[in-house]
Amino acid sequence: MVCKIICLTTEKKTVALTRVSLVIPYGVLNYSYGATELKFKDYIIGNFAMIVPAIMYAWWGSQTVIIGGVLKSEEKNSFDILIIIFSILITIAMIAKGKKIIDDISRSD
Repeated sequence: MVCKIICLTTEKKTVALTRVSLVIPYGVLNYSYGATELKFKDYIIGNFAMIVPAIMYAWWGSQTVIIGGVLKSEEKNSFDILIIIFSILITIAMIAKGKKIIDDISRSD
């Protein structure tokens, strides 16, 4: 019973992997999903794959404003440099985590 609800089917994996892709525009994906026999439930569950990238992009965007302000200022202290390095490391770690999730989904095929 639980596997029927939680386990990812091929349709859900397809939606998840294409949603995470930055190459294919969402409008094209939505029209493509509508033209197929994809069930709405599979579409919704597959869209949960966007949670990690959405958080990563929102956080990354907020950090670019902070980093831009620090880089423009004349006075830079060691804490500002540390924040910039920390932001870059967190971004790389989130990208690696997202790649690991994608690899796990595609391996479970």
